[in-house]
Amino acid sequence: MTDEFMYTCSETGLVGWIRRDLQGDLFANFIRDPERFLKDPLSRILKNGKKVQVFQRTLKTDQGSAQNVIIKRFYHPSVLRRLMFFVIPSPSLRCLEGASLLGSNGIPTAVPLAALEHRNWKGLGISYYVAEEIADSQSLSVFWGDVLPTLSMGRSVKGRRKILEELAGLFYKLHSRGIYHQDLKGTNILIRVEDSDQYRCVLVDVDGVSKKTRLSWRKRVKNLVQLNRTLGKRLNLREKAFFLKYYADKFSLTRSDRKALVRRVFTVTQKSDLRSNRKRAKGKL
Repeated sequence: MTDEFMYTCSETGLVGWIRRDLQGDLFANFIRDPERFLKDPLSRILKNGKKVQVFQRTLKTDQGSAQNVIIKRFYHPSVLRRLMFFVIPSPSLRCLEGASLLGSNGIPTAVPLAALEHRNWKGLGISYYVAEEIADSQSLSVFWGDVLPTLSMGRSVKGRRKILEELAGLFYKLHSRGIYHQDLKGTNILIRVEDSDQYRCVLVDVDGVSKKTRLSWRKRVKNLVQLNRTLGKRLNLREKAFFLKYYADKFSLTRSDRKALVRRVFTVTQKSDLRSNRKRAKGKL
């Protein structure tokens, strides 16, 4: 772990890493009893899954300063999986490592604040990742489908084009540095509107981020397909082609290689959609 974080250990068996530059008592109430803290009505639930829950909360110090944060709670019911966290990093620690990797490579992500996990039998398998909330942001899926259509025709077209350019630049930066995000879909990319209709893309859900010595084109295509499937029918054919062209030009691909990339992405997307449709059809039987 980098020098930005310090190791902490509580009497209740909660251990982990917290940023050094935070005020000492910012996490005091949370560390005292994380489960009770998250059940408090002040903790707003953003996602309530079986294994992952996401909360929005304001942390406060005794001096009155406050920090808006996003807290991810991970839980694995499998006894074997919980025991494995004695020898492998927990999801919260993987999030912290992923965010640190992105930050050191100049790729925007929510500022990591802490990664904490239980090391007692009662709470084993439960861990928490805390990051700074990205103010005034929305997921790419929501922004593309619900916000852009409300703008004037000119601003909407211009906004769509700029976002596609930003996304292509983001994917290029990741892949050219050998960084792979295994779940690079629209809900894991936040869009923040800055001055003069400038759009900033921020990556979240970073426990699946890793650095490869050589990032294969198969993995690069997988990321491109994930985005292509996320936006789906919301992108017309021209916009999809524009995004892939901009991405390919960043790598200085020849015209023939660029066409091959586009064909590959479209082919894999169709196959993935077909598999998903078959699974849904089986589920209805």
